[in-house]
Amino acid sequence: MHDRCDRRHRHRRHDAVLPATDLHPRTGRPDRPPNPATDGTRIFSSPVVVGDRILFGVDVDGQRGERGYAVAADLVTGNPRWEHQTDVDAAGRILNDGCGSIWSSGTVLPALGLVVFDTADCHFGNPPPTSESVIALRISDGRLQWQFRPRRVDIQCDRDFGGTPNAGITAGGRAIFLGVGSKDGTYYSLDPATGRLRWSTNVVFGGVSGGFVGTAAYDGHRVYSSTALGDYGRIVNRVPVLCQPGNPRDQSSQEPSVHAFDAASGRVVWQATHAASFGATTVAGGLLFNCPSFVDVLDVRVAATGRLVRAVPLADSCWSGVATAGDAVVLGTGSTAQGFPAGIVALTPGGGTPQAA
Repeated sequence: MHDRCDRRHRHRRHDAVLPATDLHPRTGRPDRPPNPATDGTRIFSSPVVVGDRILFGVDVDGQRGERGYAVAADLVTGNPRWEHQTDVDAAGRILNDGCGSIWSSGTVLPALGLVVFDTADCHFGNPPPTSESVIALRISDGRLQWQFRPRRVDIQCDRDFGGTPNAGITAGGRAIFLGVGSKDGTYYSLDPATGRLRWSTNVVFGGVSGGFVGTAAYDGHRVYSSTALGDYGRIVNRVPVLCQPGNPRDQSSQEPSVHAFDAASGRVVWQATHAASFGATTVAGGLLFNCPSFVDVLDVRVAATGRLVRAVPLADSCWSGVATAGDAVVLGTGSTAQGFPAGIVALTPGGGTPQAA
């Protein structure tokens, strides 16, 4: 079950929320007139507003003849302020070969004037220079400030970056932490100013439906995240082919599936099992919130120890992130496996009316 396909069912088309007079299509071929009959472009990236511009990424899900890229649009008019091309060759020439997709939202580093995105793989590989990378762009003009690419080869393993990078920002806007998980089952901590690797910790093999898919949580001291299911293989002649057959870690179910890291060193603080998830993890009030992929519950854990406090029953699977507001926990239900009933759920103590903080 490929997570990029799964996500399509959980997001509205990016142009559906704007009045018709304000439409600014972001297609897989921005150099051509939009063609909804052939263009399968998606925007999974939540928009980030910085000053007078909106920043987001574009995903084309590997569709040949199209390309992914990052965009800054004018906040008032929607007109593009800049585009940063992520589907290019070593000379910077645009390839339009279905690569360069960006799923993540932008993470802003205010004092550095940067926004950080990450990029997916390219047809189950990571050809240079841009696939499976973390990139920092200047907010002012979209130019590349730095790029991080793990020193590994992706041979049909689908080792995308997809989650939004975590940042630790001081009251003065200085970034003191930056990190992100990959579908290779590794969480990477980077120097926010240079992109140089500080530490990396691998916890599972990863693969097509494995590794870190949902965005992690960061509380200033630790990073918390769930990994997804495992490697179900890419389909070749209707037969699933694993990334590394014979590797004992390359399994369809990979445990442990819940992880807490020391943010300074990458040391694993605790882990838990049987809670693989495609959704983002939330930390609030000393508790962790995350929904396991195929169990209709919301797991609530103690952040310090990983102890499961409660598995809150839900009417449907939850593959979304979880928000906390006052005494309410808010989440979305619905998945590729089960699309009905689906909607937005607010959970409160005793089921009462949500109260503001």
